[in-house]
Amino acid sequence: MQILLFFSGLGALLYAMRLMESSLSTLGAGHLRTALLQSTRNPFMGMLLGTVTTAILQSSSLVGLMTMAFVGAGVLPFRNAIGVILGSNLGTTFTGWLVATVGFKFDLDGYASLLIGMGALIFVSTRENSRWAETGRFVLALGLLLFGLVLMKDSIGFVVDLVDVGSLQNYPVVVYFLVGAVLTAIIQSSSATMMITLAALHAGLLELHAAAALIIGADLGTTSTVIIGSITGTSTKRQIALVHFLFNGVTDILALVCLPLLLELVTGFYGISDPLFALVAIHSSFNLLGIVLFLPLVPQLASLAERLVPLPVERSLLIAQVPPQVPSAAFDALEQDIRMLLHSTILLNGWRLGLLADKQSMRQAELPETPEAAYTRLKSDEYQLSDYLLELQRLELSPEQAGRMHQLLVCIRDCLYSAKAVKDVAGNVLELEKVEGRAIVELLKELLETTEKLYHDSLDLLGSANGINLADLRAMLNRVNGQHQA
Repeated sequence: MQILLFFSGLGALLYAMRLMESSLSTLGAGHLRTALLQSTRNPFMGMLLGTVTTAILQSSSLVGLMTMAFVGAGVLPFRNAIGVILGSNLGTTFTGWLVATVGFKFDLDGYASLLIGMGALIFVSTRENSRWAETGRFVLALGLLLFGLVLMKDSIGFVVDLVDVGSLQNYPVVVYFLVGAVLTAIIQSSSATMMITLAALHAGLLELHAAAALIIGADLGTTSTVIIGSITGTSTKRQIALVHFLFNGVTDILALVCLPLLLELVTGFYGISDPLFALVAIHSSFNLLGIVLFLPLVPQLASLAERLVPLPVERSLLIAQVPPQVPSAAFDALEQDIRMLLHSTILLNGWRLGLLADKQSMRQAELPETPEAAYTRLKSDEYQLSDYLLELQRLELSPEQAGRMHQLLVCIRDCLYSAKAVKDVAGNVLELEKVEGRAIVELLKELLETTEKLYHDSLDLLGSANGINLADLRAMLNRVNGQHQA
C-alpha cells in the first residue's frame, strides 16, 4: 500500500504540474508576450525576465517552449531569447525553495484539501475559458500539487524497509548524476525530480552529496523537453535547443566536477546545516554561477549556434516554427504568414493580367519562375495554413481568438479563390485584347487600369510600416463597390 501511495502521489504531482502549466500558459501568455517585447533589450534584462517568469510558471521547459514559439513567430529575435533561456534555469530553482520551506516544514494536508475544493468550486462556477475559470484550474492544480507531495513525503519511508540504505553510499556521484538526468528526461520535469530527491533526503535515504549529484543530473535532463520539441522543427528551434543544451551541459559538468567545493560553499561559507535547504542552495548556486559565466558570452554563444545550425536559404512559413499550443504566438505567426500570402496573391494576379511590372521587378525574388509554379506554391501555403488553423481550433481559445481564427480562415480561402478566378479569366482577357471593337477595347482598358490601381493601393497598405489604416481601407472598398455597381 505504501508503494501504491508513493506512486499515486507522484501521479497526482505530475498531473498537477501539467494542469498548472496549462492554466498559467493561458493566464500569462499575453503578459509574457508583452514582457518579451519590452524586457529583452539586452541579455541581462532577458535573464531577469526568464528567472521571474519561470519562478511564476514553475516550469523552465514551458518557458523554453514558449520562448521558442515567440522566436519562431518573429516576435522575439533569437539573440534576445538566449538571456531568457539562461534565466529560466535559475527561476526553476524557486520550486526547490518553496518545497523545502513549505512542503517539509508545515502540515499541508489541510491546505491541500482547501485549495482543491476552492479551485474546483471556482472552476465549475464560472464561464468556461474565462480568466476566472483558468484561475480556478490553477488553484486546483496547486492543491493537487501539495496533495501529491504529502502522499510522497508520508509514504517514502517504505524504501527504508526494502533497501539497504548503506549500500547506496558506495556508488560514485556520476551514477547519481546519470540517474537524475535519465529520470528527468523520462518524467519531463526537473521540478518533480527535485521533489522526489527532497523527499528521499528528508527520509534519510540519500546523503547530501548524492542528492546534489541527482539534482545536477536533473538540470541536464530537463533539456530533453526542448530537444524533443526541436527534432522535427525548423533551424530556429534547433538553435534554441542547442543553446539550452550547451549552457546546461557545461554548467552541470562544471558543477559535478566542483561538487566538493559547492558542498563546502553551502555548508561552510553559507553556514546552512539543514540538508533540505543545503540542497536547494546548491541548486541555485551552480545555476547562478553558470549564468555569471555565460552571460558575457551571449554574442559568442549565439554565433556558435548560428554557425552549427545555419538557417535554411529556402523560404518557409513562420507557422512551421511555432507550436499551436502557444496561441498568442501562433496568431502572430499566422497573421504575418497570411499578410505574405495576400502579398503573393496580388503579385501573382497582377503577373497573370500583365500588370504591376514595377512591383513585380522589385519583388521578383519572392515568386517562382512561372505563374503556374507560383500558383502551386500558393495552394501549398493555403493548405498548410488551413491545417494549422484546424490544429488551433482543437485548443481552448478565448472568444476573441475564436473570432479572429474565423476571419483568418476566410482570408486564406479568399486568397485562393482570387488566384483561381484570375487564373481562369486570364485567357479570356488575352482573347478580348484581340477583339476588334472600340467599345470592348476601351472597357477592357478601363477595367485593367482600375484593377492595377486597386493592386497598387493594396500593396501599399500591406507594406505600410504603421499597419493598415482603416480609413484608407474603407475608402478603397467604397471605390471598388462604386465601380462594381457602375
